[in-house]
Amino acid sequence: MTSLSAGYEAAHEMRVRIGAKIRYPDVCMVRGPIAPTIRTLTDAVAVFDVLSDDTAAIDAQIKTDDYAAIPSVQYYILRPEDDRADGACPA
Repeated sequence: MTSLSAGYEAAHEMRVRIGAKIRYPDVCMVRGPIAPTIRTLTDAVAVFDVLSDDTAAIDAQIKTDDYAAIPSVQYYILRPEDDRADGACPA
């Protein structure tokens, strides 16, 4: 988990509960600290998923609806697997 400014914390390898469903996003952000014993979030404010060829359709369609059902989620960010943040081209 990574603490961010303004009272937010980022977490990877964290489950997100959506009603009876569990999803496994790549990264989540929540307000406030996450207790070390927490493994399932119900109050994510931002969810990030990296799109791979195998999961792109599920991430872009089904998960979009799932995360929209969580009142606290304000952002669902999808990023292509081959998109590099530093602007460099893959080797």
